[in-house]
This record gives sequence, C-alpha cells and structure tokens, in this order.
Amino acid sequence: MRFWRFVLFCDETRIKLYPRDCRKRVYRRRGVQFDRRYIYPTYYESRDSIMFWGCISWEGQGELFEVQGTLDGPGYASLLRHTIPLTLSNLNMQAAYLYQDHASCHDSKVVQNVFHELQLRTLENQPSNSPDLNPLEEVRGLWKDRVRARRPKTLNQLRSYAHQEWENLTRDEIRKYIRSMPNRLHEVISFHGNNTKY
Repeated sequence: MRFWRFVLFCDETRIKLYPRDCRKRVYRRRGVQFDRRYIYPTYYESRDSIMFWGCISWEGQGELFEVQGTLDGPGYASLLRHTIPLTLSNLNMQAAYLYQDHASCHDSKVVQNVFHELQLRTLENQPSNSPDLNPLEEVRGLWKDRVRARRPKTLNQLRSYAHQEWENLTRDEIRKYIRSMPNRLHEVISFHGNNTKY
C-alpha cells in the first residue's frame, strides 16, 4: 500500500444532463398505443453533456477540470501543465506517479514531453487491454450518482452540482477504493486478465 499513496489516479469522463438513454420495447394490441398503461415517460434525449477530467490520490481529490471539445494530445498536455502542479501543491505531494489508461491523447509525444517537464512518472507496465484497475472509476460512479440525485435541469446547474459534489467527496471514501489496489491486481493475475468483480 505504501506505493499507492504516491499515485495520482486520473481520467476524463462525460456527464449527460439527461442520462436516461436506454430504450424499452413493448408489444401492444392495435388501438392502445396511447393507453397510459403502455406509455413509459422519458426525457427528451439531449446531447447536452460536459466532459470533466479529474484525479484522486491517497490525500484526496485534485482539481476538477472541465474539458472543452475533444481531448487531443496538445489539449491534454495543456491540461496537465495547468492542473498537476496545483494538484500536487494542494495535496502536499512532492512527486507522483500518474495512473492513466492508454488513450491515444495520453500517449502522444507532446504529453510525454510534459511528463519530463513536470517530472511525472507513469506506470509503464500497465496493460493496454485488461479490466480497468483504476479506483477512480468507482469514485466517479459515486460522484455521478450524487450529481444526478440533485436533478440538474440546465448545463449550468450540472456544472455547479458536479463541482460541489466533487468537493464533497471525503478522503475516507476515496481511500476505501485506493485500498483495494492490491486485491485488484491479485484478481487480475488470478483470472489471467479476464474480468474481475472490480
């Protein structure tokens, strides 16, 4: 566990204003298509959403950063330059390993240059194709549930609630998931890279 205390677990995610986008199929007799018993209320499917980048560590959560447009190599490099020094300072960390997936923007040359510039280390031996081992996934699930429970009606409300709920995450909640890293690794090895309960 000592090693995982010096890791920043990072990733980006998108939150939809109206996340309900699943369909339900029903069979009806003729003439009853407008009968209330056969109607399931849904939201208008909106494409309105916001992408956020965030990170967590043993010491808590870093800054939540809103991503405009798609995230490419230069955009990600700029994001790291802006957020990492501030995050390390706020979390009282001298240096850190960056734990991220192998998205193309994460592995670009311009991003590698920023790693050297900021003296960041990455976990080189992380497999590209395996179950996601990042505990940030569970923390984000908790965060998104809390944002959705507040039922934002506009993008501004969604943005505001997202930042508020991110700040409301406790260190104990975050540490609970980081503590699972040894078990996560053990399970991936035991199941030869196949799916785990995480």
